[in-house]
Amino acid sequence: MDTLSIRVWAFMVDNRWHYPAEMEDHFDNKHTWASISARARDFRKEKWNENLMLSEPRGKGLFRYQLIPRGSAYWHAMDPDERERLLEEQRNRRFYEKIAWVQERVEVAISFLRANNSSRALKVLEGIYHEE
Repeated sequence: MDTLSIRVWAFMVDNRWHYPAEMEDHFDNKHTWASISARARDFRKEKWNENLMLSEPRGKGLFRYQLIPRGSAYWHAMDPDERERLLEEQRNRRFYEKIAWVQERVEVAISFLRANNSSRALKVLEGIYHEE
C-alpha cells in the first residue's frame, strides 16, 4: 500500500460525500485528481476488501464520491439488498472499465505492429497479461 493510498483512505473513510476539488485541496494540489481518483477506485478491488465506492452526478459533469468501508457501522446499517445491488453494479462497472482498457491497449499494440515495431507491440500485450 503506497502513501497516497493511505492518505486517500484516511481522508475518505468518514462516510461523507467528497468532491474532487475538495480532495485536491486537501492534498495541497500536490496530486492531480487523476492520481487521487485512481487510488480511490483501488478501494473497490478485492485486494482492498471490495469496499463500496459510490459516485453521484451533481450536474455539468461534476460528481461527488463516498467510500463505505466493508464491515463499517455504515455498511451494516445499509439495507442488505440495496448494498448487494450497489456492489454488483460496481463489479459490472469495473468489468466494463477493464474491457475498455484492454481494447485500448490492443489498439496501441496494433498501431505498433503497423509501424513494424513488433517488440513494442509485444511489450504492450505483455502489460495486459501481467495487469491484475
